[in-house]
Amino acid sequence: MGRWQLVGTGVSILLNNGNGTFATAVNYPTGFAPYSVFSADLDNDGDLDLATANYGAANASVLFNNGNGTFAAAVDYGAGANPQSVFAADLNGDDYNDLAVANRRGDSVSILLN
Repeated sequence: MGRWQLVGTGVSILLNNGNGTFATAVNYPTGFAPYSVFSADLDNDGDLDLATANYGAANASVLFNNGNGTFAAAVDYGAGANPQSVFAADLNGDDYNDLAVANRRGDSVSILLN
């Protein structure tokens, strides 16, 4: 069985041109080795923001949508060891999307309340 290696520190956004094609990728830095990405409105402004689970950084990054096709610089939040998946939902009933981050090492889930 071969070894695999995660590399990189960002996500690429390719905006839809509306005709079956996509614009050139724009790259946004995140924590090391982003493993998954999820979009949700995290600041209740009606725009979809991004969250990444950064496998190599023990954190999750949030990139807020600027509302014009671009994203603000990532803000990193601590999570468990080797975050592998991220999901957003209102976990505490306050009408704000929170983040749940599944961590491979330690078999845990980190909850980041908004």
